[in-house]
Amino acid sequence: MPPAPHRLESLAKVTGAARYSADLTHSDIPGTPLHAALVQSDHAQGQVARLVVAAAEQAPGVLLVMTHLNAPRLRPINTLPGGELGRFLPLQDDRLQYSGQPLAVVVAERADQAEFAAQLIEVEYSAEAPKQDFDFTRLPAEYPQVVGAGEPAITERGQPDAAWTQAEERLELEYTTEPQHHNALEPGAALAAWDNQGRLVVDAGTQFTYGDAYALAQAFDLGVSPDFPAVMRAGRAEADFSTRIRFRSPLVGGGFGGKKGNAHPLLAAMAARLAGRPVKLVLTRRQTFSLMPFRGATRQRLRLGGTRDGQLSVLLQEALIQNAHTSNFIEPVGEMTPKLYACPHLRTGHATARLHLNAPSWLRAPGVAVSQFAVESALDEWAHHLRLDPLDVRLRNHANVEPQSGNPWSSKSLRQCYAAGAAAIGWADRDPGIGAMRDGDLLIGYGMATAVYHVAQMAASARIRLSADGTAVVESATHELGQGSWTALTQLAAEALGLPLERVHLQGGDTDLPYSSLTASSSTTLSLGAAIQAAADQLRRRLVALTGADASDAGGWRLADGALVSERAPDQRHELGPLLQCH
Repeated sequence: MPPAPHRLESLAKVTGAARYSADLTHSDIPGTPLHAALVQSDHAQGQVARLVVAAAEQAPGVLLVMTHLNAPRLRPINTLPGGELGRFLPLQDDRLQYSGQPLAVVVAERADQAEFAAQLIEVEYSAEAPKQDFDFTRLPAEYPQVVGAGEPAITERGQPDAAWTQAEERLELEYTTEPQHHNALEPGAALAAWDNQGRLVVDAGTQFTYGDAYALAQAFDLGVSPDFPAVMRAGRAEADFSTRIRFRSPLVGGGFGGKKGNAHPLLAAMAARLAGRPVKLVLTRRQTFSLMPFRGATRQRLRLGGTRDGQLSVLLQEALIQNAHTSNFIEPVGEMTPKLYACPHLRTGHATARLHLNAPSWLRAPGVAVSQFAVESALDEWAHHLRLDPLDVRLRNHANVEPQSGNPWSSKSLRQCYAAGAAAIGWADRDPGIGAMRDGDLLIGYGMATAVYHVAQMAASARIRLSADGTAVVESATHELGQGSWTALTQLAAEALGLPLERVHLQGGDTDLPYSSLTASSSTTLSLGAAIQAAADQLRRRLVALTGADASDAGGWRLADGALVSERAPDQRHELGPLLQCH
């Protein structure tokens, strides 16, 4: 097996040659890009009484000041749940929803001119008292039907209420988590332009080129389907989609759920339509806190019941989740809890409290990160309550089958993982007493926890172009967020095509390429890797047909070392270059 390659984009990154959204200096559409700067609200509730923009309009280099009074009117957006564009569109009226909400976009020849002019705009408010404190005791709660990407808000098995009252031992606990904000190395940035035929071209770092393209096309009424979930299920866009909009994503400097469905590409496109020239908008670091999504605070109530030997009979998890009036996303806190332990009676539930904040949305390991903290902390306290070893408690409640359905696991090595981890850190030799172990003035603590996350496979497609010179181009609209997916996918393609890695080139991040779903949930290599393998199989069958061999026997041939080789007679081989040159 050849050694693992260096990351394919690493040299460009360390030498500064790599280009991110904020680095772009021109669009495909003619015209020198203008630069945009935002004016944001410093009130969270009420109305904008008056915007005084005359001084900004007269400032050097300024071509346009866009407010709710002159901004393009937008149509509703229906793409992925998450973010705020599905519930709240910017600059459509004078209502205030949260502090940091965009109130105006200043467009000028240079970025410094736009930023200076933005400071000249005066805003008068008719303010109201906002609800911004996540006070658990005074907030009215909503009880949703679904959470996350459409999972049920309530999961239940057995008779949890009766089991709780009948449990030999009971423990009731409460955990809170604070808001968590995305702070990717690259802030949000977009370059948008319209051509003479009304086609929109946007360059922006995103985790979902097709999702963002459909959102913008819906907003500007470009004639695309309003049923984007159907597009995701089918794994392909409408036939004439590329004649309406093109969305390209260069390298993305970190995402973790926060770069898709954002407002800044939409604001740049709105300003570009009014200005008649390309417009570039780059968020400041401060603006990422109010114009990029975040994970809301939670309060979780955990109730554990069972026997004195640590066996759980009931687990109840109730989550109250900080939300916003502008959000259509609800953190799926209880999504993985039913799969953790062999507990016969269980219920998880969700409630939300809407505040005057920008919209919470997807953030790394949505739901699971905050839930696992609470559930595993509760298991530790359950063990302490019963004076049992925390690892032993988990082993006693190990789920030998999937607890909710009773189906067997396809694979599970959790017991072996427990044993290996315990041996590696000397778990059995520790003193389990609280504060019992020291190293000089330092207290030494040992801990353990179980983590679980689902496997996601999404619709994806790929196209492979094989040339007579023995090189291949693999095309798909996938994204490189810094996680190394382009390198891994290029490796998979090279193996499937029987070519050296340096002869395979992956092109991605562009809706002019075949559909690829969002880069999230650790799904990209699995989803697109399968599509690349399927495309390579189709290519192999077409190559077999070119040799004149029986096409029905295509399974008897493989691609290896730049040739088509017979499995039955290895001396029968067709070099790809001559084979393609002849046809």
